[in-house]
Amino acid sequence: MKPSSSRIKNIASTGGREVLKIGPDVHYMGTGTIQFDTFEHIHQAGIRAIEADYVGYTDNVGLLSLREAIAEKLANENHVHYDPDEILVTSGSSEILSAIPHAFMEPGDEAIMFDPHYIGHFSAIVELASGIPIILPTNGDNNWQPDLEMVEAAVTPRTKLLFMVSPSNPVGSALSEESVRGLCEIAIKHDLYVIADELYERIMFDGKKVISPASLPGMRERTFTINGFSKAYGMTGWRVGYMGAPRELLQPVHRARLYVGICAPSISQYAALAALTGPQEPLAAMLSELDRRRHYLCSHLSAIEGIHAPLQDGTFYSFVDVREFMREKGDKVRKVLLSEVEGYEIPDSIAQQFTDFMIVRGRVYLSPGSSFGTAGEGWFRVSGASYMDHLQKGIERIEEAAASIL
Repeated sequence: MKPSSSRIKNIASTGGREVLKIGPDVHYMGTGTIQFDTFEHIHQAGIRAIEADYVGYTDNVGLLSLREAIAEKLANENHVHYDPDEILVTSGSSEILSAIPHAFMEPGDEAIMFDPHYIGHFSAIVELASGIPIILPTNGDNNWQPDLEMVEAAVTPRTKLLFMVSPSNPVGSALSEESVRGLCEIAIKHDLYVIADELYERIMFDGKKVISPASLPGMRERTFTINGFSKAYGMTGWRVGYMGAPRELLQPVHRARLYVGICAPSISQYAALAALTGPQEPLAAMLSELDRRRHYLCSHLSAIEGIHAPLQDGTFYSFVDVREFMREKGDKVRKVLLSEVEGYEIPDSIAQQFTDFMIVRGRVYLSPGSSFGTAGEGWFRVSGASYMDHLQKGIERIEEAAASIL
């Protein structure tokens, strides 16, 4: 049988290296699905759509009423003004993100993005379009802000796209105003398109706000503003995302995605409309609870000797520094792995060593930072999306495993 495409074979997966079996007794703390029920008024809107038999195709670009509500949201909250026909609704934001490189990149064109990043998505969608991801490192000691001089130096005549993800999965940091303005200046200077992924922009803490690049002078005409309903409204399975962009940018993207997704699910679009236009008090309550979980995770993890868990700006992920822990106790960690896992081979990544140790000794799964790029080495990602009792059980296992090698 003939082989699959070489593009597929060379694309990185979303996870790290699979060395250890993650059995049912391993406590999973890596979920990207928020553990809140979809708000009741959204449920009811979906039910009413089914009962009214609104189950056929919608307009390819989405329900007009939903696009009008999205345009109003973007104007009021993000200070970006689009007409409803400059809004594209799709089956999740991933569909739009995947379509943009196909619509705007020629083979060999380059896209700049920042490490750590969601490897199984951003770099992969560029590679699938025969583009080249240019991945620039960031640093946790600088709250993962990009080095603007490094970005400027990375631009070549083949650079076409610049990714601006804020706040970011996996690190939880938002781009500062200085970073946003600096990146926008580079984009204007070199005539780059900007993909502004703002999927988590409503999950921000301590009064911080996301600055939408398209709201700045000279940026609306070159920016794809992308968002969705999965994270803020607990609607991961409903599959509704959207993009705001000028018509001349939107139409090529629409053509690129039309043949893989005719329209977003009709029932889900009615539910998404209710999410935007209905009561927002459940969202505020959810944010308050996520903030409580964020403080719980970071305070308890930071209390473990050698582990540092800074409070993130947004998202429900915490990115945790174990470099000191591994400097002091790495030999003991590796000894446990070699003695308790038959045939175990020590990986180069200390982040992977640490998370493997937590599976073996703590029976808890954490995502190694190195699975999100080389800049994540020495860190791990933990999700605060689960219920508090689930988080407490996981923290207890982490504390016990760490204490076992003191």
